[in-house]
Amino acid sequence: MDKEIIKSEKKAYFRNYIFDGIILALLGIVMLIWPGQALKVLCVVAGGSLAVMGFIKLAFFLMAPKEEKKASSLIISIVQLAAGLALILASDLFVSVFFVITGLILAYGAFMMFVRAIQLRRIKGVMFIMSLAFAVISLAFAVIIFINPAAFASVLMRIQGASLVIEGIGMIIVLRNMEFTLKVSEESVI
Repeated sequence: MDKEIIKSEKKAYFRNYIFDGIILALLGIVMLIWPGQALKVLCVVAGGSLAVMGFIKLAFFLMAPKEEKKASSLIISIVQLAAGLALILASDLFVSVFFVITGLILAYGAFMMFVRAIQLRRIKGVMFIMSLAFAVISLAFAVIIFINPAAFASVLMRIQGASLVIEGIGMIIVLRNMEFTLKVSEESVI
């Protein structure tokens, strides 16, 4: 009886992970096909999740006995609810802010790599060239973000989509092979 339960749980485990792999691959394909809308949708989904969590926490707060109510719980639930609604209602603004912050971080990183390259110029080795190359690449990405954030978003979403497709397919392949290997090893033990 125990062997049957373990076998059934193992099958469910593998099915769930293969299902997860399929979902990741499909999400990746969606991000590859519609990269512009994907970032907005992610913003709305994140906002919806935050709003639902905030609403649930607020409901628990309101239903809790008076002695268990804490002001911090009320504040956290209201902030979560408000942040979620803001993400949903102003997703375009948040996407723009995301790109400005990303561009600033890349520009700062490029500046720091240029400083590092200047410090390494006396050595004139691989580290000097790598620091200089990464500084130029980071600065180029920062400039692209500031000039054309939509193009950067498209490229970013496509890269993320491709990585999700690869991860999803990899999960399916690895788990199928693992399931086969476990099945063979079980048969050899019996």
